[in-house]
Amino acid sequence: MAKQKVVIGISVKDQKARAKAFKIAVSLSGVDSACIQDEKGQLEVVGEVDAVALANQLRKRLGQAELVSVGSAEKKDETPKPQSVTFTYDPNNSYHHAIPYPYYPYPVVQDESGQCSVM
Repeated sequence: MAKQKVVIGISVKDQKARAKAFKIAVSLSGVDSACIQDEKGQLEVVGEVDAVALANQLRKRLGQAELVSVGSAEKKDETPKPQSVTFTYDPNNSYHHAIPYPYYPYPVVQDESGQCSVM
């Protein structure tokens, strides 16, 4: 199992609930670091931890916990590297075009009476 970052939404009402959530998070095996963001109401845990087991533990002891995201813990390079593309034009190269579809006109047949034959 690789290191992953687990974000769980919790309702932190007071300092006691915050300490309880933090204690639950760090008590699981495989946790490398944990932090609580009070303004967002989220608990972030980094390590080789089972996200569902952690969410269930928090739900059981705190009453409310919502699994927000689970992802890789490695930081990714946010700025994509520009790729250079070069086009070369060779005037000696002959380009092959599709052969046009032959057009065969259909003969228009008119009856000699000049009236519509449908009616």
